[in-house]
Amino acid sequence: MQHNFDRLEQDAKRKNSHLILGIDPKDGNYEPYWGIIEQCHRGLAAIKINLAFGEKDVETRMCIDQLIGLAQDCGLVTILDCKRGDIMETQKKYAQADDYNFGADIYTLHGYPGPDAVQPYLEQDPNFCAYVMAAMSPPGSELQELMTSEGIRVYQQVVLQANKWFGDKPELHNRVGFVVGSTKTKAVKDIMMMCREYGIEDPHFLCPGFAAQGGELEFIRHAGKNAFFPISSGLIEEKYLKGRTPAEAIKDWNKIINKEREQMVTTPTMKEAVVDRLLGGGENFIKLNDDPDPMKRFVLKKGRNKFKDATGRELSKDREHQIEEIRQAFKDGILQDNDLTRVFFNLRDVMGLEEGDQEVVDWMAHLYAKEILDAEKRQGMKFQRFAITPMGALGAGIPAVRALKRPHFIIRPEAKVTHDRVVGGIKNKGASAENPTRIAIIEDVVTTSGSVLEQLDLARELGGDNVIIEDVFAYVKRQEEDCVGICANAGARLHSVMDWDYFTSVLRNSDNPRITPQLKDQLGMGK
Repeated sequence: MQHNFDRLEQDAKRKNSHLILGIDPKDGNYEPYWGIIEQCHRGLAAIKINLAFGEKDVETRMCIDQLIGLAQDCGLVTILDCKRGDIMETQKKYAQADDYNFGADIYTLHGYPGPDAVQPYLEQDPNFCAYVMAAMSPPGSELQELMTSEGIRVYQQVVLQANKWFGDKPELHNRVGFVVGSTKTKAVKDIMMMCREYGIEDPHFLCPGFAAQGGELEFIRHAGKNAFFPISSGLIEEKYLKGRTPAEAIKDWNKIINKEREQMVTTPTMKEAVVDRLLGGGENFIKLNDDPDPMKRFVLKKGRNKFKDATGRELSKDREHQIEEIRQAFKDGILQDNDLTRVFFNLRDVMGLEEGDQEVVDWMAHLYAKEILDAEKRQGMKFQRFAITPMGALGAGIPAVRALKRPHFIIRPEAKVTHDRVVGGIKNKGASAENPTRIAIIEDVVTTSGSVLEQLDLARELGGDNVIIEDVFAYVKRQEEDCVGICANAGARLHSVMDWDYFTSVLRNSDNPRITPQLKDQLGMGK
């Protein structure tokens, strides 16, 4: 069944316009809008009426009702900007009253009460749609920038939660969009990136704030194909019209918006953005090696007579055989030595990122937290503490567990020396064999599972019968079968944000100049 977002998309395509006439007369005068709607509706995708400017008396409410009726007679989609948001029973009354008094097609709502705030409107009419407030433009709106328990900002959490409300009811789910102020370019990038990470395709955005609030043209390029832009002051006030008629201003705004839309940017997923940002940090985070045959250089430089590959297998003492064995191990991507590995991770340095670059840590922390929450949901349990492996996992692992509001500790090999002190942080108060503390280990990159096994053994030794440690979370898992199998043999499940195949596929598709054609070819040959 076609709903009002479908109508809005079709009208926008037919008219080549993503412009919405915003109606919010500060002086209470609605008269100019009648002529604009009648004369210019062919250049508009919709109208948006701010209910707050018309609630002072019955006469202005009737004027809003009549303007909505006129717009609908002209074939325009109508949006009532009412920003309702309350518990279910109260919201039902709002929905009934707004439908009876105005009969608009789409409503703006606050999502903090959860699905209660939206469901009554969607159920009032099978065509109704709703824009939920996500990221707003006022300079004092710091609340929406706060980090949530899943390691993302409040405005991202609103979008994520709203997409979970009706996941099993597509007839409702597809009729929820979001309000993102057009001064919030970073916010719309973050939201689009998160939507792509969660498989949410082409979200619907209502993006006020151009003209009077100084919306950014760059915003349009990042807001996706279903973003619409209400403009009010820019189409009605002389200081913005600058001698033009409203009809001329509408044509000019359509040209501006369409020009930016022609340069629309494909937003990466959060994982892709992390890899790209780490690559952009040069050798600090990801060291790349595209030498076609570094084996002899390695052997001669190191002067070694023997070498162990990542499985711990000792290689031949014969020099030529050793070179061939190392070459094969290198091709398979299982060498541990920094000089030989095609892609070497150094995630410990994310701890030293300066303020402007720290958003990559936020993304990494969220992806850790997401993997943890997904595992808990799958397994029907909750981790009570986390052991974070130094040093690479600390930078994103600590923010992740803090966002989840869970305690953590760090185990190093020398922890055995301070046994009593470590045990105090490894288990909950009152933990016992009958009521053990469930712990998960957080790693950065798992290649052979060697360090993971050390952590498992040490933590289990220190915790004794009072702990259960059966899960390990890595950022990158290099060897699918070896890692998973080795951990399973040790009684642990291995989870990862990304596996090696995914990581190398991102590298192969990257336009970063550090990813040379030789390296792309080599990454395609094997792990």
